[in-house]
Amino acid sequence: MEIERALQQLESLQKKLYAYHCADSSLYLDAVTTAPSDTSEGRGVAMSILAGESQKLMTCPETKALLDELSARAGELDLVHRREVEELRRSCEQLTRIPADEYMAYKELCNRADDVWHKAKAQDDFALFCPVLQELVDYNRRFAGYYDASKAPYDALLNEYERGVDRKMLDSFFATLREGLVPLIHKIGEKPQIDDSFLHQEYPAAQQKAFADYLMEVMGLDRSHCGLGETEHPFTLEFNNKDVRITTNYDEHNVASSMSSTRAAMLCMNWASGMTCSTPVLRAASQWASTRASPVSMRTSLAGRGPSWKLSIPRCRSSFPSSWAA
Repeated sequence: MEIERALQQLESLQKKLYAYHCADSSLYLDAVTTAPSDTSEGRGVAMSILAGESQKLMTCPETKALLDELSARAGELDLVHRREVEELRRSCEQLTRIPADEYMAYKELCNRADDVWHKAKAQDDFALFCPVLQELVDYNRRFAGYYDASKAPYDALLNEYERGVDRKMLDSFFATLREGLVPLIHKIGEKPQIDDSFLHQEYPAAQQKAFADYLMEVMGLDRSHCGLGETEHPFTLEFNNKDVRITTNYDEHNVASSMSSTRAAMLCMNWASGMTCSTPVLRAASQWASTRASPVSMRTSLAGRGPSWKLSIPRCRSSFPSSWAA
């Protein structure tokens, strides 16, 4: 097969995967932002079927043959396409090892677990969530064996988030951190503590929403390509680099929470909108290790001391006059 034709087929595959990604993400976004409280069951069926169809596409003989051929001709590919093929082959091999019925059932379970978690959190009732949490743990233990049966379950699952990292490496890393952090925390605790009670007065959600809009403006976000929603646990969701959704949560007695979550989500949005490809499921993986984690952490850190806070403080005083009068 000519390399150009193979790349066209690769692009077609990615677009189909992207379509499944968009459908699943849309259902999830609706579930955690605006969907009525008792609508989980039907949504779970839809998400399960989407997962099954996506798995079929990724593991079918045609996909395997295409990825094998492109992998064999990696020297003819540019860096981005080479990395795409590596990531897609890895997903293909991994999904091939997971039974389809288990993969679909797990997707449905995740949807149900999210619904139960929201209800349990609202009722402050961990016992309500505990049984479904155990189901999640059991599934992930099985999946760990499918990912890499030679590794302990925790190491196999850890490798899904931090490639090449295992418990031994992390134990050493955190032991080093502990040596410096624990004494530092004790020293801080011995000092007079800052009075932050003004942050925990009453901050009406409507005023916090108006302030979040201001933060988006001062940080230069394009509202025609970025939406801000409200959810229990804030997150950023990238459909593509021209359609990014960020969420926050408005705690009326902890204004710093919504400020921080909104700013962190905006930083992730800035990263997402900077991607050159309009389909994040295709190219994000190839840039993940070198582009996402460190810069976002660094930008979040810098944002806490950067000029945008200097612009924000006067606005805080005008937005929340009773709490920021000083």
